[in-house]
Amino acid sequence: MSSIGRILSQDTPRTVPESDIIRIQRMAMNGNLSEALAEYVLLRLPARVAAELRATEATGEFDTLERFANTPKWQGLIREAILQVFHWSAPHTDPHDAEWSAYIEKHTAGRLITFKALESLWHRYQMHLEDEKRGSILGLIQKPANDAEEVEPAAVAESLDSMDDEALNRTYRSVLEHRAKQRRA
Repeated sequence: MSSIGRILSQDTPRTVPESDIIRIQRMAMNGNLSEALAEYVLLRLPARVAAELRATEATGEFDTLERFANTPKWQGLIREAILQVFHWSAPHTDPHDAEWSAYIEKHTAGRLITFKALESLWHRYQMHLEDEKRGSILGLIQKPANDAEEVEPAAVAESLDSMDDEALNRTYRSVLEHRAKQRRA
């Protein structure tokens, strides 16, 4: 049974020991992103695959490394490694933020990611959050307190079409006065 267990677990990713995680975090925080990424991937890969990659790295066979990086089987692990190393290198990001994770998935679904792309996404995410905050604040300011029901634009257009010129001018002036009062407030 133990030999069957070993055979079955040969192709499952390993867990990275805590001491190695701390070492890789330091590499990432110091800007050695490619080294940190390589170390993380090698420690997460099954032992057999990691040993093969280390052997090809020592001999300088880059076609084997490229084949590994392009193998669909390992894309999930490589993506995990890139995200993890990115978050370690950028302490201003929160890897446990569900909205941030959803934003990453939404904007990179099915595509490869890089550190540069993640940094760009982080800045876009921050702008998105600012826009949402600004929108909610402006929405609170611009909404009248007594708006119990929403008015359909078609209904407003019909009521404006049925007004005569004098009533239309009065309505226009009252809207301008109302907006001026809101701005002063």
